[in-house]
Amino acid sequence: MDLDGTVFLGEQPIQSSVDFINKYKDSKQFFFMTNNTSCTPEEYVGKLNDFELTIKSSQIITPLIQAVSIIKENKFESVFLLANTKITKFFEKSLSTTNFTTNFVKADALVVTYDNELTYEKLKNAALVLQNYPARYITTHPDKVCPSEKGMLPDVGSFAEMLFIASNRYPEIILGKPNSEMIDSLISDYSKDEVLVIGDRLYTDRKLADNLEVDFLLVMTGESKKTDIENLSDEIYSIKNL
Repeated sequence: MDLDGTVFLGEQPIQSSVDFINKYKDSKQFFFMTNNTSCTPEEYVGKLNDFELTIKSSQIITPLIQAVSIIKENKFESVFLLANTKITKFFEKSLSTTNFTTNFVKADALVVTYDNELTYEKLKNAALVLQNYPARYITTHPDKVCPSEKGMLPDVGSFAEMLFIASNRYPEIILGKPNSEMIDSLISDYSKDEVLVIGDRLYTDRKLADNLEVDFLLVMTGESKKTDIENLSDEIYSIKNL
């Protein structure tokens, strides 16, 4: 189940979704897979608990874990990291021997998260790193916008478009949904007809379900609107809210 636009909008819970989860939590196993990399898994647990949802950290699936694994596996010593303060500390704690920077210096990799503290200085230096060094270019997800209670906010996909215009480079590795690698091992314990993906986006949540070959339910509480599905060639299950 998706989070942003499905369970909450910004700091506001979508009450129908909260009620749905609480109604079925004893009979169904819920996992929450988010592309939003502005919060740590522990923060999501706290946020959901504030909405009177009893969630464990093992139920939260985020591309941050994948990003940490890639940096570790490739033994990157220096990483240019576009991230807010909390996520920077998360990476530094997870990878104590890696040097993380936002300065225009030679780096082994450039990792772009949903930096909701993004400044022009950081964006400028990221573009210069991509132009001048053969750094591996990784983004934590493809989402162009992030739903909020105020409207749609620029997300990693929008950052990547700006960086492409400046550097003529697109990411080599795009993590998060619709990439199924994060949950392949998790759903291997279930048959395909036991799994349902619920989300508000066609190009991430629905595509994830297609990649997993499982059913998908689109909710209209976030990014997608009725007009988005009117011209689809195949039928899709959709609902205004849960």
